[in-house]
Amino acid sequence: MNQHIARCGEVSRLNYYAWALLAMWTVVVALSLWWNLAQPRPETAVGLWWGHGLLWLLGLGGIIFGFNRLRVAHDRIITLMYTDMLTGIANRRIFLESLGGAISFAQRHQTPLSIIMADLDDFKSVNDTFGHNAGDQVLQAFATLLMENSRQEDLAARFGGEEFIMMLPGTGAEESAVLGERVRRHWQEITSPGFSIRVTASFGVAAYQPGDTVDGFIERADQALYDAKMMGKNQVVVGEDTTEQVEEETRKLSHFLSLFSGENWERKLSVRWREAGPFTEIAEKRSAQRRS
Repeated sequence: MNQHIARCGEVSRLNYYAWALLAMWTVVVALSLWWNLAQPRPETAVGLWWGHGLLWLLGLGGIIFGFNRLRVAHDRIITLMYTDMLTGIANRRIFLESLGGAISFAQRHQTPLSIIMADLDDFKSVNDTFGHNAGDQVLQAFATLLMENSRQEDLAARFGGEEFIMMLPGTGAEESAVLGERVRRHWQEITSPGFSIRVTASFGVAAYQPGDTVDGFIERADQALYDAKMMGKNQVVVGEDTTEQVEEETRKLSHFLSLFSGENWERKLSVRWREAGPFTEIAEKRSAQRRS
């Protein structure tokens, strides 16, 4: 199980409740023992010690047993909430939650972050030809392949249907594309011999850009996956980095505005007009010829 869904912060809260209950039980037993020993019956002191000690141990055992059962049930609920039951890997819910935290970390520490979106090509034909049981086996095999190629800090999830997604903290677009290509080649090799039809996968890669949201980040990976499908499937496509384009357009706009900024904008404009003088005269002559 991936470390992102192995444990939950709620377990520490259960530990706090268990210790608080144990402390309360100890106080009650101690007060009861003190009250009974304060009575003028010294002949019963030994029996009171043994009786209250046994009572405290029984209460302690009950608290420990109940807490363990509660923790097991809690872990089971967390597993059901965050695991895809067919493939055994993370589901869409925990992926979206984890991606939000990863984006925040990448933005704060200026570290790379990439995601890979994968889709099994022509998966419907597998179900139609071999049945849904065979289709389930294909999904399970692909999920296993993703987990085998994941590091401890990565997160592989089933995004929906035959679509999967991987989160790769500390990894740029080029490294992610290399990983996607490795998975693609391996998947093609291990699936083709088992079926009379060719089972392949397409991959779309996107790298985090400043200002990205969870939805925008995933949308760029999905667009890269769509491009891979349109280009013939069974390939890896890296989404375009729009950061450089935006910076270039910003520089052009800043340069344009600087030409007309300040008190001398009229002089600058006249200089630009004089520089274009010969071309302006030619254009005016041609316009006069057309009018005549």
